[in-house]
Amino acid sequence: MPRVAGTPALAELQALVAAEFELLGWDIHRDSFTASTPYGEKSFTNLIFTHDPSATRKLVLAAHLDSKFFPDDSPEFGFIGATDSAAPCAVLIDLAAGLTSWLDARKERVEREGGEGGEGVQGETLQIVLFDGEEAFKDWTPQDSIYGAK
Repeated sequence: MPRVAGTPALAELQALVAAEFELLGWDIHRDSFTASTPYGEKSFTNLIFTHDPSATRKLVLAAHLDSKFFPDDSPEFGFIGATDSAAPCAVLIDLAAGLTSWLDARKERVEREGGEGGEGVQGETLQIVLFDGEEAFKDWTPQDSIYGAK
C-alpha cells in the first residue's frame, strides 16, 4: 500500500512501528510539522526512537517511511517502493529488537557503577529516526524533497 506523507496509510504504519518500539521500552518522540509542497501545505511526522534519552551521546541510524507520491492519472500511480523505504525501516526495527536486551543490560551496568566519566549516566545510546517526507511530491529539488530531514 502506498504510504505518501500526510495520508492515513502512512499514519497507520507510523502507529504500528511506534507500537513495536513501545513494546521494546524505547522512548518515542513524534516530531510533527507542516511544510509547503508543490501541492500545498502537507502534514509530516518524523518518528524518533531513543533507547536511553538520558544518555549524553546518541548513535543515530535513520531511514524514511514514506513512499513516492504520484497523481492519480500518472502511469506510475500505485507505485509502492517497498525496497526504497520499507526494507531499511524493517532492518532498523529488527536491529532495535535484537539490541534492546544488550542495551538494557549495559544501561543497568553503567547505572550500577555510577555512570560513565563521572556523569552519573550512560555516555551513549542508540537512536533510530524514521523521517517523513523524504520523497519529492513533484520534482526532486532542495525545496521539494527531504522535508523531514530539514
